[in-house]
Amino acid sequence: MRHSVFFSYFTYAHLGEDSVVFLWQEPNTSGDFTNWAARQDVLTNREFAKMCHTYFFNSNTNKYAKDFTNKNKTWNMMNMFTVTLAQLKMNYDPHACDAERLFNLLPKEYKRRSFNCESS
Repeated sequence: MRHSVFFSYFTYAHLGEDSVVFLWQEPNTSGDFTNWAARQDVLTNREFAKMCHTYFFNSNTNKYAKDFTNKNKTWNMMNMFTVTLAQLKMNYDPHACDAERLFNLLPKEYKRRSFNCESS
């Protein structure tokens, strides 16, 4: 339970209002999503959180784009945190990119599912 509280505190302290994309679940709800998000390269990158918030999170419903947290999709959140972000880090510094640039670097499969596709 202490880790759940610390995760919420640490995330909000580093990301401010953009932390909603990682804190939309109840603090006592732990699961795959929290485990994927609880990575230092994710939780310390405000622009990455802003990108997820802008393009993949609907603040009105507090939900992600359809199937974005579904493990059975190849373009899901788990792949973004584990595979896609690792691939981006090979050629780019995700901490040096703004939210729009990060979104433009994502594979097209992500852009088709976003709520806000002006950049795709």
